[in-house]
Amino acid sequence: MDQVKNIGWRVTFAGLGINLALGILYTWSIFKESIKESIVAGDGRFDWSLAALNDPYAVCCLVFAFAMILAGRVQDKTGPKMTAVLGGVLTGSGLILIAFSTSWIVWILGFGVLTGAGLGFGYASATPPAIKWFPPAKTGMIAGIVVAGFGLASVYIALPSNSG
Repeated sequence: MDQVKNIGWRVTFAGLGINLALGILYTWSIFKESIKESIVAGDGRFDWSLAALNDPYAVCCLVFAFAMILAGRVQDKTGPKMTAVLGGVLTGSGLILIAFSTSWIVWILGFGVLTGAGLGFGYASATPPAIKWFPPAKTGMIAGIVVAGFGLASVYIALPSNSG
């Protein structure tokens, strides 16, 4: 029985770690501020309109929501490991893509579509496996621990970005 409890806690903290990585969504304001400064300065790096500043974030949120539905089905068929790996690959691909471009359409595709899909797959892979290891009386607490990583990510990501 103790070994089962240990597995449950390992799965819970793995889910927390996944969400700590995926909380990049809540740090959009860091990207947005840098893009806005470039637009206002007219330095030519980001040739976007100010009205388009939130477009990649909006697309990301939309794709994130719909990707979770698909990811839930994928997880039911293949398990959380494959779903988490796919989420990591999609999220990483999206972030790598935007790192090499200032184009609005590339940010829509990279941050909006790829990162949004990755967040959906990663998020859907974290909570359900963790709560399966615990009795119903503890599932709320376990879900809270796993999901806390998503919100905490903005803290650890924002701190280094403000030091420069």
